[in-house]
Amino acid sequence: MPARTGRTKKEQREISVAKLLEAALGFFVTEGYRATTIERIANTAGLTKGAVYFYFRSKAGVLMQLLERADESIIDPTVQATDKAGPQATNRLVAFMHTLSLVTTERPERTALSRLVLLMSLEFRGTGDPIEKCLDKMMARLDAALTDTVEMGKKRGEFRRDLET
Repeated sequence: MPARTGRTKKEQREISVAKLLEAALGFFVTEGYRATTIERIANTAGLTKGAVYFYFRSKAGVLMQLLERADESIIDPTVQATDKAGPQATNRLVAFMHTLSLVTTERPERTALSRLVLLMSLEFRGTGDPIEKCLDKMMARLDAALTDTVEMGKKRGEFRRDLET
């Protein structure tokens, strides 16, 4: 049954979640995770604290959702482009760098998500928190794509062998 606004419950949920994520992303990037309150996220989104808990259960849940978006919109395309670049390590390296540059700058949300990943990696470093583990996993995927490419290039003589990967 559509809500009074003419929107279905599903559409209203999607709008509310998007507003909350946008507000949280802005605060996490500009002020940090610990300095950001659920109340501030909710107020900026024009919703209640209860809405944040309803949709995400916690502030950590909000951050994890944003990190999932970063993984899907930044890490996945970069790793996939590297894998699809063919057998030459040089082409794979160019694909890695080109794709990572494009996906992190082509849309403002992705630029903010890339900043979020970097900043949260610093803020959660050494905490042992599940968020740190999520971030480490994301970075490990990028590292593996790059390391494999460089090692391949060294073996094939495309890259210098006398330097550490």
